[in-house]
Amino acid sequence: MTTLRLEFNCMCVFVPEPNGGGDGTRGKMHVLMPSTKNHQHGGPPEDPVPAEDPGPVGGHGGVMGHGSAGYHDPVSGTDAAVGLVERGETEEDDAPADLGAADDHGSAEAHGAADGDGQPHAHGPEVHVVRVLHPSLDKDHPRGLSMEGWALTLGKGDDALLALGPDKGGERVVNLSDVASQLLPHRLVEDQFNNEVNARVTLLSGELESLSAEAHWKIQGTDLFMAFRAVWKMEIENPTAPLQWTPLDATVAKPVTSLSELAPESDGSYRISIYHVPDRVLPPDPQDNGQLFFDEIQNHFRALYVLFGIEDPRKELLPEPPHPFGTGHCGLGQVRLGG
Repeated sequence: MTTLRLEFNCMCVFVPEPNGGGDGTRGKMHVLMPSTKNHQHGGPPEDPVPAEDPGPVGGHGGVMGHGSAGYHDPVSGTDAAVGLVERGETEEDDAPADLGAADDHGSAEAHGAADGDGQPHAHGPEVHVVRVLHPSLDKDHPRGLSMEGWALTLGKGDDALLALGPDKGGERVVNLSDVASQLLPHRLVEDQFNNEVNARVTLLSGELESLSAEAHWKIQGTDLFMAFRAVWKMEIENPTAPLQWTPLDATVAKPVTSLSELAPESDGSYRISIYHVPDRVLPPDPQDNGQLFFDEIQNHFRALYVLFGIEDPRKELLPEPPHPFGTGHCGLGQVRLGG
């Protein structure tokens, strides 16, 4: 067996799917990278699913997403810098009335919003890219390997530990189902194209190892040491075996076909990073040292609610920065799965 660590950075959403047995703490963990391209493929998202029954996983009672089965004290992992790689670029009416936006969010330019061509548009978050990073691929692909339009499945069985923190330092993944009282439509974790998800990773085994956070935010009046990075640790039987990729709306090649294409760590393990960020903050020469202004982070958070069919969420659904001026990284989210 070989250890694999997956580092998820910035605007990624964790979706626990219990396996139906035991106490509901194990199953599949899906990680979604929401689309920020204003649904340019057409068609509105389906109606959001009201969160009538929170279930045992993903957190009871609050924004933080921790409860009887939601607490996990993961082993602290390293946050060593990794290089970047790329193989080539080959209805508001559906949202509940109290969730859609009705206030003035300011100019699109002020929030860094952009359309598919990078041009500003009202309210929408800046277009993000999904890239796979590994130092052994830096030389030929310094801007990263795109995995947009792909779903990657790792592990065997449905035995992943579904707890998502908080971590030892109080780092937390904000629970969007608690904030918006919505469940995620099940179709968004299925192997089919949809407008709302840019890419997906499904983890069949392993567990959260660590969370990283850098600032305390508030959401609905609750303090949140909002995590922007999560490290998932799992065991892989054969690193030379082909990776299981499923095309959703892929127009680029599979970024990595086997772990054996990559150089292992000094201890023989593997570590891969996945980033969902604006192109301008990608290494090797990221703008503003790879960080975003707090108001940009707040604005980008809007894209997470697209998964519920909420195109333009009200301000109370968005995290409030610790102070008006500052920089950091977009936060992670978690949601509960509906039908």
